[in-house]
Amino acid sequence: MKFLSRKSWLHAALGGTLITLILFMTSVFISSQQMKLRPTNVPKFYEQSLLVNRPIFETIQRALLVCDTMDWEVVSYNPAKGIIEATATTPIFGFRDDVVIRIESEKLNQTRIDVHSVSRVGETDYGSNADRIRFYLDRLEKRLR
Repeated sequence: MKFLSRKSWLHAALGGTLITLILFMTSVFISSQQMKLRPTNVPKFYEQSLLVNRPIFETIQRALLVCDTMDWEVVSYNPAKGIIEATATTPIFGFRDDVVIRIESEKLNQTRIDVHSVSRVGETDYGSNADRIRFYLDRLEKRLR
């Protein structure tokens, strides 16, 4: 069995430490670059409106129908006030997000739909609420044609 001399051992130890240090600094640099690209200012809520040329009663019925097709749990439904409150559950982690839909008559046969979605947990939703609302309004718009 061959032993390393003190000088060779020190050289091997410092070489290994140097490689470890280089790998560590590289990972720190990559992480910092990823953090710059990550959207930190994305809020955990989103709201969007849609104006349709349909009577309010028909719009409310179709809005409720689209909630059901998206597997949202309708928590509250008040057709007189034009408000639907629902809970959407994310598919992978099961996070529950709140959705409120306000439907108001603008003019004769013209209706405004305001949809608000907010996450219950976390500081940001990385755009999931915006995607949810856009998808909902797309489906609703197709149903109202």
